[in-house]
Amino acid sequence: MDMRQNDAVVWDCLKRTIDAIVPHVDVFTVACNTLHYYAPRIRKRCGPAEFIDVADVVRSHLAHLETDSAALLGAIPVASLDEWSPYYSLREEVNFERPAQLASLHELIHEIKLLGGDSSEIRGRFSDIVSGLESETVFLACTELPLVTATVPGKSLVDVNDLLAKQLVDKALNWAGTVDDQSDRMES
Repeated sequence: MDMRQNDAVVWDCLKRTIDAIVPHVDVFTVACNTLHYYAPRIRKRCGPAEFIDVADVVRSHLAHLETDSAALLGAIPVASLDEWSPYYSLREEVNFERPAQLASLHELIHEIKLLGGDSSEIRGRFSDIVSGLESETVFLACTELPLVTATVPGKSLVDVNDLLAKQLVDKALNWAGTVDDQSDRMES
């Protein structure tokens, strides 16, 4: 999606959705990497609820790996790393490798949306793109890319949505533990 062209319409829709969700949650995220461009605006609207951002979980994962470089695969608005990318804030601290042909990856993402990730042709194209990268760690920064049922020797494929989900679970378990601890103290 061209964020420049659709910014007002997308933000209006997302804003209404956030306003509907926030009163009912303590923590939330958005599964679409592209929409994390709006993370600063989302945080301003979410009050006491915590918003988990793709840039934060990628930064945390890289710190855990003790590296400042990795490959980033995503649609053009995400992988371009320009001011419309949700990873823009990381460009100074992370050396992101990107495929030489972003347009080919973008086209592959559209085909995965239509056909799924099980076809040998899609698996082959995906593997070719990933194999052409020097980085061992490859962030799949698009919800469609993890649908491709392929492994690539020598590459660690990291689904950014898995990182978001794990962070949500960690926050929920910590919150549940806090509630249990408070309940135990109140009963004493």
